[in-house]
Amino acid sequence: MLTSKWHLNYLIIRRFLSFLKIFCTFVHLKRDMNTERLRVIKRSIINTVKTKRLNSREKKTQRHSICVIIICFLSLSILQINKTKVSNDYAMNINSNDIASIEVIPTTKNNKLKFIQNKIKLLNPKADYKVLAKLILNTSKKHSLDPLIILSVINSESSFKTSAKSYKGAKGLMQLMPATAKYISKLSNIKLKSGSHVYKPEMNINLGSAYLKYLDKKYKGNKKLALMAYNWGPGNVNKALRNKKKFIKPVSDYAHKIINRYNKWNLELNSKGFA
Repeated sequence: MLTSKWHLNYLIIRRFLSFLKIFCTFVHLKRDMNTERLRVIKRSIINTVKTKRLNSREKKTQRHSICVIIICFLSLSILQINKTKVSNDYAMNINSNDIASIEVIPTTKNNKLKFIQNKIKLLNPKADYKVLAKLILNTSKKHSLDPLIILSVINSESSFKTSAKSYKGAKGLMQLMPATAKYISKLSNIKLKSGSHVYKPEMNINLGSAYLKYLDKKYKGNKKLALMAYNWGPGNVNKALRNKKKFIKPVSDYAHKIINRYNKWNLELNSKGFA
């Protein structure tokens, strides 16, 4: 009887212990699972924080990039506006040796036209200053010359008198000799109908400017020599350069006068609100 009771108790205890073991195993397993869950949650939180930090950094970088792009765009817009407002016209820079180089001076087309009109009107009130100013400006662009240098040459040659004629036979605003006019018309493909056609302002300024450009290239940008050749003839200038002839003072004074007047007008153009 005792044996059976003891056996029964033994079985109960054994079952209890096995149950307890199972329970403990379950508890440990649950704890491990909870720990793993916590790890997963912790990792997800860390990843979320990192992602947010990266996103904030990316946002800051994006903001900086957007600011840089906006600044660049505004700068380009301002430059474009200034570019559209001005036209690049050629100007002449004279150094101490009177050797001139062509450089770009930004001035508006309308203001330069107005300046030229004012100068012609002041120098010769009887001249058709509006027509002449437009012709000078358009022709200067055609031959890549500064209109102020053409203006200065015309002032010295004819004082803006379209019918001017010298005792040697030079004709028109820029005082072209018939032989020179024919030579330049063929060289520059300008149709010259007759001798009297030279007197027409458009033709005369076109031929005279083409001749100036030809001389400028011939003497490699030396404006003093180009202007002396315009007045004295390239043959005489070449002889003087080879020491076969002396430069004469009136010719040298002619070139200096045109250059000095050009420099003066250029300063006026850029200082009195025209530029």
